[in-house]
Amino acid sequence: MFNEVLETIKKNKKQGTFFYPFYTKYCISNLPDLILHLFNIKTQMQATKIKGFHKKIEISNINKIVLFILDGLGLNQLLYHKKDRIFFDLNTGLTPQEHGLFEYFIYMKKPDMIINTLLFEPMNLDYKKFFRQKNYSSDLLYKGDTIYDILNKHEIKSFGHMYIRDAYSSCSKVFFKGSTIIPSLKSSDLIITLRKKIEKTKGPTYHFAHLGNLDTIAHQYGPQSEEYFTELSQIVSLLKNSFIYKMDKKSSKETLIIITSDHGGLGVLPDKTTYLNKYPELIRNLQLNKRGTPILPTGSPRDIFLHVKQEKLSETQKILTQSLGEKAEIMEITTAIKKGLFGIGNPSKEFLERVGNLLILPYDNETIWFEHFKGLKFGSIGHHGGLNENEMLVPFLGSKIYDLKNN
Repeated sequence: MFNEVLETIKKNKKQGTFFYPFYTKYCISNLPDLILHLFNIKTQMQATKIKGFHKKIEISNINKIVLFILDGLGLNQLLYHKKDRIFFDLNTGLTPQEHGLFEYFIYMKKPDMIINTLLFEPMNLDYKKFFRQKNYSSDLLYKGDTIYDILNKHEIKSFGHMYIRDAYSSCSKVFFKGSTIIPSLKSSDLIITLRKKIEKTKGPTYHFAHLGNLDTIAHQYGPQSEEYFTELSQIVSLLKNSFIYKMDKKSSKETLIIITSDHGGLGVLPDKTTYLNKYPELIRNLQLNKRGTPILPTGSPRDIFLHVKQEKLSETQKILTQSLGEKAEIMEITTAIKKGLFGIGNPSKEFLERVGNLLILPYDNETIWFEHFKGLKFGSIGHHGGLNENEMLVPFLGSKIYDLKNN
C-alpha cells in the first residue's frame, strides 16, 4: 500500500519540485473525519476518508483511539531512520482556507496587526500592552466547532496530551475546546500518563498526543542531524517499551493507535537568506494598516505572504519575479487558491482577510524573509512551511495495539 500511495501522490500532486497537498485523499486534514467515522459518527465535513485504511487494518471492536503527532517527522526522515538502525487541520477537519489559520505569523484585520497564532500575541511586542488593554479574545482565531465538540455531543470523552508549555496557550484553549487537556513535562511522562489514562478510563475515548521535541531539535540542529535521530530513537523506544508492550491485554485489544506528523523538515542555510527589506519599491507597494504603516510580510521564510495594494499587484509580482525568479515562484493568491494550495471548500472571510494577495514560494532549500526588527535575522538551520518533498510528505501508521504487541 505504501508504494501505491506514494506513486499516487507523485502522479497527482508533484509539479516540478513542488508537492501540493492532496486534500481530497491523503492529507492530515482528513484525520478528524476518519476518527469520527471510526466512532460511527456521521459528519458533514467535506474531507474524504483516507483510502484503504479499513481494508489494511483490523478495526473491529475499537473503543479507544490514540492519535500521536510526532511534530516535525517527515516521511524521508523516518525511512532514513529505519535504514540507520516515524495543529489546526487536525482538530477541526477543515482545510486552511476554511479555518483561516495557515501559518505561524499572520495578519489579522482585528486587531489590525501581525499576530503569533500559537501564543495569540502581537509579533511586535511593543504593541503587547495595547493588545492586552483591548482584551482581545483568542476566539478571534477560530469560532467553529472542533472534533472534541462533536465527540462530546456523542458522549465520547476526549483528552489532549501535550507538553506543559503548550497546554495553557491561547491556541490550545481554542482548538482543544471540549477536551480535557493533560499537561506533561517530557515525552516520557506524557506517554506513560497516556497509557495509564487509557487503561483506567471506561467507555469510548479519543486521545490526541502531541510530541514536539523533534521539531524543536530540527530547527536548532537540522532535520538530518545526530541530535534529531537520537531523539527519534528515544521516542520510538518509549512508544514500544512504555506504551505498547506495557499496556494491559484488555485495553490493547480495544485501542487503535495512529502515528503521523503535521509536517517534515528541510535543512536550510540561514546565512544565505534573501531579505525583502532591500527592495524599497516592494515596501512602497504594500497595503497600509489603520496606523498608516505598511502591513509587512507574514508567514515564514519558506512561505511568504504579502498584502500588496491592489493597483500595484501586477507591478510588484513583476519586480519580485525579476529579482527572485531563480529562487522562488511568485504567485497571486487567487492562483494559489485555484491550484488547491489552501484546501477545499469555500475560502472563509477570515482567510481572505488574512492571507493577502501575493505569495512567495521558495524553491529547493532557499529561504526568503523580512527583517522585521533591526538585527534580528533568521537563524534556524532546519525549517518547514514550503512545498519541498521533505516538508510535505509525512508518515501515516495505524494498528491495533494488541497486534503490535504480538508481532
